[in-house]
Amino acid sequence: MSDVPRQDALPFSTDVPTEVEQLLGLLGWVKHGGVDGAFSAWRREGVEAEALAPQDREAGDWEFMTSDILQLLRRVHGGSAVERAVVGVRLGQSDLEETRWHRGSDASNAGIISWPEGEVFHASIRNQLMAAAKAHRDPRPYFGSARNYVAQDFISKSYLGQSDVGSYVLTALTPRSRLIYAATPPESSSSASKLTPAYAGGEIIRTFDRAVAIVGEILGEGRASDQVQALFHAVGEGVSFELLTALATFVGAEDASIEIRRRDLQTGDRVEREIVFPAGSGITLNEAAEGLARVPESTSTTVQGIVTLIEHDPQKDRIVRVFDPKGPWHRVRVVLDAAQYERALRAALSDDLVRVTGSVVRSGRYNWIYEPEHFDVLEVGATDDLPTLFETMAESMDDPRPNSLTTE
Repeated sequence: MSDVPRQDALPFSTDVPTEVEQLLGLLGWVKHGGVDGAFSAWRREGVEAEALAPQDREAGDWEFMTSDILQLLRRVHGGSAVERAVVGVRLGQSDLEETRWHRGSDASNAGIISWPEGEVFHASIRNQLMAAAKAHRDPRPYFGSARNYVAQDFISKSYLGQSDVGSYVLTALTPRSRLIYAATPPESSSSASKLTPAYAGGEIIRTFDRAVAIVGEILGEGRASDQVQALFHAVGEGVSFELLTALATFVGAEDASIEIRRRDLQTGDRVEREIVFPAGSGITLNEAAEGLARVPESTSTTVQGIVTLIEHDPQKDRIVRVFDPKGPWHRVRVVLDAAQYERALRAALSDDLVRVTGSVVRSGRYNWIYEPEHFDVLEVGATDDLPTLFETMAESMDDPRPNSLTTE
């Protein structure tokens, strides 16, 4: 017997008979009767034929009825519409979040694009997703080679869907609950594996959603100079040099849009929206990207002072803030590993000084040391002119970040 699949077979698993009914529902058919456990009868306005969807996979007429429905749907809706509905059924039953990029081309009616332009198009989308993964870990105006592991891990665990007719379309599918690691995870399942920061794919793709939505909103308002300034201030939302550069390449000289299809985490309902990027907006995006790239290079320095903030989200980084009134940076937030964080916590409770050496970068509203070269606790007690952790807790009402005790 041939292993080649039948041309009229449904391109998804039919282990659950109601998948056929879901396909009919997505295409606008309405159930109006049938025999429970055997088949259901469906009608659609403007279509004379009736569709009978089988419900018993063990029945001898299962394949015949399924094939008959698929042929009917292709005659009524066309093959492309049926394939899109099939993807909808698959997404509805799976853990995948769908994102679609649309852009016009010289041969847009045929849904094709020149080979060189297609390569640029694919690379742009890849770079957009990688920028979102980096920004989810810690927003920065410019990443360069930093945070490459989490970006590569996110891409390697995502999927590429089929294109569509019309303007050139590319589809990415993101596993919602699959873990994306910020560093190489330990092979063992010991407690050490819990120390490697990891994020669900759905979290990262929502950082992407937030970033591209605010970019689209900014591009739709005001003058170009005002738009550039607004993009400068959107770093905290996930906007970066890398994202803006990728979006500028994606937009090009044609109208472009990003179609976001998500499942609401609270209700489970499908939510769809489209973000439009007008033709020519790439000029503004590139100008803003160049501005973000001009943010001063990181500077290696030593900060010494009291710990005045402790923040730990189990899914993200361990952060402390060091108050150094005599240093040039005054206040610096520091990302620590588990052992350093425990030492910083004890130092805060004892009012001991800490000394941190590393590269200071400005990201959003704060100065950061993301990867300290040295971290030491000076067990000599805090000086009288430095506020203690608990004396600064009164400022916490103004801090916009969760689980923090004080603010800048």
